[in-house]
Amino acid sequence: MSSNVIPLSLQHLWRAWNIRGFMLLSLSLQLLLALTAPLRRRTSNKLVILLVWSAFILSDWAAIFAFGLISNAQRGENPVVDDNIMAFWSAFLLVHLGGTDSITAFSLEDNALWLRHLVGLAVQVAVFFYIFLNTLPGNILVLPTAFIFVAGVNKYAERTRALYLASLENLKKSIFQLSTSGPESDEPHPSGEDQVIAERFFRTFKGLVVDIMPSYTERSMSRDFFLGRPSNQTFKLISLELSLMYGVFYTKFLAVSSRWGMCTRTMAFCSSITALVLFSLADKGNFNRIDVGVSYTLLVGVILLDMDSAIIQLEPDWVNPAESNWGYCSSIQSFIFVLLGIVTAILEIPLCVCGVGPLPDKPWSETVGAFNLLDYCFKESQRTSEGGKLRRAWNSLFDFVTEKFGIKDLVDELRYKAQNNHESDLWDYIFDKLHDKAVPIDNPGKAKEVSEAKGELALQKPDLMELTHYVTDLEFDEEILTWHVATEICHQVDGVGNGSKKKFSKVLSDYMLYLLVMQQKMTSAIADIGQIRFRDSCSEVRALWKISKPKDVKELCEKILEETTSHEPAHEAPTAGKSVLHNAGQLAKILRQSNNKWEIMSTVWVEILSYTANHCRPDSHARLVCEGGELISFIWLLMAHFGIGPRFPKHRPVR
Repeated sequence: MSSNVIPLSLQHLWRAWNIRGFMLLSLSLQLLLALTAPLRRRTSNKLVILLVWSAFILSDWAAIFAFGLISNAQRGENPVVDDNIMAFWSAFLLVHLGGTDSITAFSLEDNALWLRHLVGLAVQVAVFFYIFLNTLPGNILVLPTAFIFVAGVNKYAERTRALYLASLENLKKSIFQLSTSGPESDEPHPSGEDQVIAERFFRTFKGLVVDIMPSYTERSMSRDFFLGRPSNQTFKLISLELSLMYGVFYTKFLAVSSRWGMCTRTMAFCSSITALVLFSLADKGNFNRIDVGVSYTLLVGVILLDMDSAIIQLEPDWVNPAESNWGYCSSIQSFIFVLLGIVTAILEIPLCVCGVGPLPDKPWSETVGAFNLLDYCFKESQRTSEGGKLRRAWNSLFDFVTEKFGIKDLVDELRYKAQNNHESDLWDYIFDKLHDKAVPIDNPGKAKEVSEAKGELALQKPDLMELTHYVTDLEFDEEILTWHVATEICHQVDGVGNGSKKKFSKVLSDYMLYLLVMQQKMTSAIADIGQIRFRDSCSEVRALWKISKPKDVKELCEKILEETTSHEPAHEAPTAGKSVLHNAGQLAKILRQSNNKWEIMSTVWVEILSYTANHCRPDSHARLVCEGGELISFIWLLMAHFGIGPRFPKHRPVR
């Protein structure tokens, strides 16, 4: 005699609510995605991104699993839910698989899987017809089911088309086809509203993502326009361009912004409304009241999702509601924006409790990531060496497990990554430096020279030539680490100096190390062994900490300065064979002798940042716009608009 492990009460509950529960779960996940997916553009916080990722993964899984439950229930005896209702619900699953307008892809790689979604569309439509045909000829919900089916196929096909249009292969193909359509005409200088200007420049420079440079004519037009704009207006335009980039690669923007897309969207919305009317008029006396309630919930949910997509139109921060192609009344849009703001504020309450929110009401996070090598090593050394035996054993076990599971980098980022607020004076400083470099550029050779500089142009004065060795004689990742440690030493040991330049040097130094260590996909093309050098430098610092046991980072900096310069001449040139700490100590000693060291360091850091922006993988900028955005992406587009680049051909490349 065998006994069931699962109690009979739970079995009955599952049998009664499995289909109903998964239908409501699928709708809930769609509503959650519609509200939370836009948040990832405004924050790089891992908790928010994890929330969106979980909802994104579970949404497709819940819909497909519900399809399986319905098809399995039709083969059973005495199903809990009426077959006609189940066929009606299966059409909603196609709508859910079509997803919301606010997210079609979680990462850039998802767009390359458009063919898999096309196959999925065919398979799920076949499953729907299997379920639907089993209810004929006695199905009294044929018409509402058919209209929801039309809406579902439209939504699913819309998502597949959006993925196809946003794939990098299609983007490159479309640019090549444009280049063969004939010679370029001289376009007038952009004029009009900011969103119109941003859209025009985005169309011109979107090829940068797939490493296709704009033409010489387009470069000249862009240079003439942006060199005459102040920094704050330029920042706004670039912010709008990055918003467009987010819309193109991660939402249904391309699929619904065309006339054909608007027609299919209108047809889908009208189908949903018609289905609601027909279902309300149908004879529902033989249906369970709970199932009728679930059906109305699904209908209202689909209509709300369509209204949200149509009225907000994906990018409310750059689209002018008064000029919306949908033609809705601006007062209705204003009401929806206020309502969405209230819902978002409610969602941010648990985020604030977790230390995440409130999120900025801007198209990007407006923060600059920061990671400090010496602070990281000091805290890690304290964590693993101090405390009782039980605590040290626990820390060692935790580090071993995270290392084996490959999540140590993620844990370190959660622990030690800091955020500096993006301030306009830092942007103004970077803008002025790059503007001054862009003005005298009069040929492609000069543009390439400026774009290839990673600090040496800032040190061309006769009294600074000695410092050029710390740029030209070092690998790029070694240069970042050397100047980072030297900057931290000067910042900790020398308490006086120019306030703004000192702040800029510190912010950019920590930001560049954050990019090197925590944004490896971006910097791997120009700093291939940066992780190895970083770990070696950490081992050196920890060894020094064990010997000297400093009480804080300032004392650690003094020990580094003392240990690395006591036995060497002050002006010895750096070599690749020596450690980062040794070279950084030598560099810091030279810099401390200068009265304008903060001006020197801030200028060098701007060049290092601009070099990184221009030489990292182009598609990495498109990857980062869905994680709160990065300052380096703004620098990348600013340099492109200024014409600072390695190559700008006179014509588009022809396939």
